[in-house]
Amino acid sequence: MMGEGQLMLQRLLEIRGFLVYVVQTYRWINPYIKGLHLTIDAWCPGKDEYGFKLQEKELQDALFKAATARGIPCRREDEMTEEGIQPLEQQEAPQFVTAVPRLQQDIEQF
Repeated sequence: MMGEGQLMLQRLLEIRGFLVYVVQTYRWINPYIKGLHLTIDAWCPGKDEYGFKLQEKELQDALFKAATARGIPCRREDEMTEEGIQPLEQQEAPQFVTAVPRLQQDIEQF
């Protein structure tokens, strides 16, 4: 269900796809779509409230909190593979996302 301030992820992806072609002709638009990129990917793990990737220390803290919430105080041997640590569970993309502040700024400036 769509809440207040929620945007349809699928529609944002369609708009971004269109703007990729527009930017090839009108290069001055490029900085204004940063907020769109950040909003589309903000739901992914490892992002802050502004949609940017967490820095290494912040990411480690977030992973530690997630692990302790799942009842895993530290890495276990069964989580290791020959290639390294197994990836966390894949999350399914939500239908709706919340706009990050940069998107609002880009819309107002454009």
